Amino acid sequence: MKKKYVILLCGLLSFCFMSAQNLTDKKGMKQGVWKKTYENGNLMYEGTFKNDKPVGVFRRYYETGALKVVQIYESGDRSKVTIYEADGKTKTAEGSYKGKEKDAEWTYYVEGKVSLIEVYNNGKKNGVSKTYSKEGVLMEEIPYVNDQIDGVHKRYLQDGTKYSESSFKNGVEHGSYKLYEGHNFPVMEGVYKNGKRDGDWIMRDDSGKQTDVLKYKDGVLLNDKELKKKYSKSFDNNEAKKGKYTELDESMR
Repeated sequence: MKKKYVILLCGLLSFCFMSAQNLTDKKGMKQGVWKKTYENGNLMYEGTFKNDKPVGVFRRYYETGALKVVQIYESGDRSKVTIYEADGKTKTAEGSYKGKEKDAEWTYYVEGKVSLIEVYNNGKKNGVSKTYSKEGVLMEEIPYVNDQIDGVHKRYLQDGTKYSESSFKNGVEHGSYKLYEGHNFPVMEGVYKNGKRDGDWIMRDDSGKQTDVLKYKDGVLLNDKELKKKYSKSFDNNEAKKGKYTELDESMR
């Protein structure tokens, strides 16, 4: 008899526990612990509500049962979230929300390594976004103001040396542009005006010596004929030298 009572008591406790979940009050607001499952019986999510608002820790799962998201609700409408890959262990992203909008710093991962860092304010990018290679080398820095590139966009090579710097204003290239390609001096530099090349653009060789000046106005190259003529002569000279070398080679046979 005692065994039967124990079984009955366990069943009643289990029923009471189950019935204490997924409750709403007289106003229809969610209260207490809520859980939902997939059709296969695995848990979809679990968390606690107070007056229809999530509080504390919420966990969401993949249909396989692996952990998908951990979201911690703080005071007000702020929360911190960590998102995982299908294995339930490897992070893909982590950051904060203000309501339903991304806020503050967000970090993204590829195979568990930092790939991208972005800064948000009420769902819009505000601050410098940084991109990293799989080896952890900083490859790019992009400044944002209200979701538009604004400031100096910097790019780097895998060895950490500078590749280029380009100025932006309200999402459009405007201002100084410098191409380094790993040198400690720009091999090309000039100015953009409202997204178009303007003024003199200086070209340099690998030794830093100036080789050409490209003259632009509103994105149109003005001295293209002069440059074509220059490089046409250079091409002709090289062809002539090739002929001499060929004759010399033949005379030596």
